Amino acid sequence: MPPKPAGKGKVEDTPPPPPQTGSGKFYFKNGATYEGEWMKVPSVKDEAAEVKPADAKAAAAAAASDQLDAVQIMRHGKGLYMDGKYKYSGEWNKDRMHGTGKFIYATGTAYDGQWDNNEYHGTGSFSWPDGRHYEGLWEHNRMHGQGVYTDAEGHQWSGQFFNGSGPGLTCLL
Repeated sequence: MPPKPAGKGKVEDTPPPPPQTGSGKFYFKNGATYEGEWMKVPSVKDEAAEVKPADAKAAAAAAASDQLDAVQIMRHGKGLYMDGKYKYSGEWNKDRMHGTGKFIYATGTAYDGQWDNNEYHGTGSFSWPDGRHYEGLWEHNRMHGQGVYTDAEGHQWSGQFFNGSGPGLTCLL
């Protein structure tokens, strides 16, 4: 026999689940802001750090708190993050800079290129306020692979970079 609808023959409406992705502006406690796309994911509990409440009232409060903390909103997609004079505009993946984007530091130095898990990784360029500039390959935040470095006087050095340095570079005068 099929289940009977609740009430007097009426089927109760179930509210739709909250959106799993969206866009908006967020304000952090330290004054930083993020404007862009986000996604909602279940929070990860650290079972090792969990403290068991001593009484029933504390257990009920902890359970209610767990219900409130059951989801976490992460930067995911394209967005702009600003923290004082620091600025990142680009792609995010689960709260990490990932894809293409530009980060400008408070000093005026800037990296524009590919990111992997919060690191410069792939093709990108880095510029300093005094005119120095590097364009080429990056691996784990270091110049690594084929690239061209231009010094403050405008001399260009081209070749293979290894782990942040350029042994055997050729000056392109």
